[in-house]
Amino acid sequence: MASAGFSLRARSRALRPRLAVRTVYPASSKDESVFAHVNYKITSAIGLELGARYSHETKRYTFYRYEPNLVGLVPAGLFPTNLGNYLAGFSPPLPTGNVSVSRVDPKVGLSYQWSPDVMTYAQYSTGYKSGGFNPRPLTRTQVTSFGPEKVTSYEVGLKSEWFDHRLRANVAGFVSNYSALQLPVATVDPGTGFPAFLTESVGNARIKGIELEVESRPVRGLSIDGSLGYLHYRTLNLGGAAYNSVTNPGGPTLSDVPALTPTWKGNLGTQYAIALGSLGTLTPRLDYTYLE
Repeated sequence: MASAGFSLRARSRALRPRLAVRTVYPASSKDESVFAHVNYKITSAIGLELGARYSHETKRYTFYRYEPNLVGLVPAGLFPTNLGNYLAGFSPPLPTGNVSVSRVDPKVGLSYQWSPDVMTYAQYSTGYKSGGFNPRPLTRTQVTSFGPEKVTSYEVGLKSEWFDHRLRANVAGFVSNYSALQLPVATVDPGTGFPAFLTESVGNARIKGIELEVESRPVRGLSIDGSLGYLHYRTLNLGGAAYNSVTNPGGPTLSDVPALTPTWKGNLGTQYAIALGSLGTLTPRLDYTYLE
């Protein structure tokens, strides 16, 4: 797999010195996994859930930065350095970004059936977000990689049905601990001595919350459903990505909350199925969503 591009950045009418770079990035990615999942009844009321997933990922990206020879093709002085040469630091052997991740993520759950219509559960699981590398290095020393972002989650909840299955009510509480957050870190390029922002695996965060879901079918054809969720996001550590008035004035602080992370989220909806005989069924629906 490869991508290629060619850019002539000369939109101004004045003939200012420019730089044209041809980029071809041979890339490869391989993802292998195997998983197992078992449900076992310890007693008629107690259930055990066991699962595990093994993942192995590899990624490789070759950075190719070449200035094509434009002598005689464009006005003199417009691309003065385009003489058929590699950008400084990108001559062969071409720099490559490499990422390799191998891990096992388990899941363990325990449930208790209080009655045919009421069940409680607790579960533990882990997961991850794949690692990567700095996609736009300006120098060879900025061809760096970062590891996977990891999460450990705990959840307890209740699932129930009432009034001859006309009302369903579920509630769950959870805590998710994130580590090795993938964040841009203000650093110094060892090749040039100039400031650089490179993604690294730093920082920790915790998300906890509670969710309530309700669905009711009071009469034939009518369905009413709603949900309400509370979410508390807390950054525990930002490492080198944290705000610094001198080296990282645009960096996040411990009080910052990522976008699209509302504290409160609610939804209310209703629909009614209208039989149209041989033409089928018409089901108008109305939804309302609240975010804060």
